[in-house]
Amino acid sequence: MPRLKEVLIIGDSQATLSCKPGKPCPTTGAALDLLLTQLGNKVTRSGHAGKSTSYLYKHAKANLKRQWDEVYIIAGGNDVPAMPSSVADLLLYFEPSGSVFYLPLPPATIASGRKTNQDFLFPKAAAFREKKNALYKSVATDLAFPVVLDFREAALSNAVKQPSGVVYPTQRDGYHTRGKTAEEVAAYIVGKRNSAVTGYSVVILSALAAGALAFYLARRR
Repeated sequence: MPRLKEVLIIGDSQATLSCKPGKPCPTTGAALDLLLTQLGNKVTRSGHAGKSTSYLYKHAKANLKRQWDEVYIIAGGNDVPAMPSSVADLLLYFEPSGSVFYLPLPPATIASGRKTNQDFLFPKAAAFREKKNALYKSVATDLAFPVVLDFREAALSNAVKQPSGVVYPTQRDGYHTRGKTAEEVAAYIVGKRNSAVTGYSVVILSALAAGALAFYLARRR
């Protein structure tokens, strides 16, 4: 029997919680965990709500091995100020792994779950998130080995133009990617992962991954 791939998902609150029967997946990390597990991987998830990239690096160094078949890092929203050196440290810690996939923070959106002041994240917080995202992607790109991903590049349904100009589905609290959007982002990540491994079309594999996740969730509901 072939050895299961050992996969690590590490991140902030975007990587916490778990998918439950009959309900949409609560976070991108939870949806990714479910999908990768269904594809036959042994998944370890280390999610830390409210924690910075600096914290994640220290936690990884103290508690997690360096070498995995695949590592997925979803983090950056809690970094104040921006922490580019910590991003580099965290990525380099996992450099011995087979593949490292880095997904910085999602954009700010209108907070549909608020009764008033739904645009409270604009313009200051939204602009800061976009600045960090661009900086962190640049840091990871300069290191050459990580596969750099972006929430904004996933083909997402119900995407609208936010006050910052970013096109992204509106989220209840304005900054956590949840539900259908989280499931679609997870499918996008797996599509990129499959493309990196096989060289196949990202579009086709993203569609297949989305279909597999939707089918499994439908059976659980």
